[in-house]
Amino acid sequence: MKNPKNVPAPWRRALFLALAFAALLPAAHSARAQMVEPDACSPLKGKKVLVLPGNGHDEPRLATLENLKALAARIGFSIKADGNPLTLTDQVLNEYDIIVFNYFFDNDKPNRFPQASKDAFMRWLKKGKKGYVGYHSSGANEWATDEWRAYQDSVTGMRYALHGSGTPSGTVARTTDTSVLNHSIMKGLPATFTVNDEWYEYTTDSKIFDSSWNWKVMYYLVSVESPRSPGPPNHPVAWFREDAEGTRFFYTPFIHTLEGANSAFFKSMLLRALEFTAGPSTCVTALSHRPGSATGGSDPRLKASGKSLRAEWEGAYRHSVWTADGRKHIIP
Repeated sequence: MKNPKNVPAPWRRALFLALAFAALLPAAHSARAQMVEPDACSPLKGKKVLVLPGNGHDEPRLATLENLKALAARIGFSIKADGNPLTLTDQVLNEYDIIVFNYFFDNDKPNRFPQASKDAFMRWLKKGKKGYVGYHSSGANEWATDEWRAYQDSVTGMRYALHGSGTPSGTVARTTDTSVLNHSIMKGLPATFTVNDEWYEYTTDSKIFDSSWNWKVMYYLVSVESPRSPGPPNHPVAWFREDAEGTRFFYTPFIHTLEGANSAFFKSMLLRALEFTAGPSTCVTALSHRPGSATGGSDPRLKASGKSLRAEWEGAYRHSVWTADGRKHIIP
């Protein structure tokens, strides 16, 4: 753009700098809003995912379904996007590794989710090494009687109370728990995120507040336009766990709006949740050692090939093996 000749030189310089700075703003915003990359050895590859569709929250539900399909095409897992909650049986469910509740909100309606399907779903989870991903209304059981307690406690960890009116703006922040921060599910996720949403409140007997259930909180609500209980910063908004059978669960009360569903934050969280529930990665992507750490011998020689790692030492030694999801094993 040429500088107007009738503008004094100092003002032309100021105008040029202002325009240049404004031109940089969209690029800077775009850089902050990048989607995370799939894990280099994504455990999702080859997995089979079943999606149970809801019948409300149309805009975010349909957008999230398209985002799930895009992830499937990009990473290489299969997805059945129109699962039928009326016909879930052991035989049907045995074909799948992960089940996603995509705003599926009819747990209390026998004509939408009969008891036989619920029982088959719970048996499937107990087989071990399965995965569940749920979000927003998939955990909000709003009826007063006949609550599905087993689902609330072991699957979502949350007993819903209410969410107040409207979709006030709120900001969430990462946990300070280092064991969670170092977990692969957090890889690349931002420190904070601000969005307009329905901010759920939970009853105090929700299992996310009970350490014996081993729920791990990823994010907490730290500020919101209208009060929530428990108040910030003790209000979890995303969490996960693995049970004794190796089945993995992820749930978040996000997301209520189309803008939120298409945000890089939610799409990134969805990817990491799917990778987590798919199980631990089994291939070697990086090797490291401390020079001179072998006692009375030479430094180790490390050789990796696909899923195999060979380590050779001379003399006494002690080494640590870390899994992809942040667990440490000490081997003498």
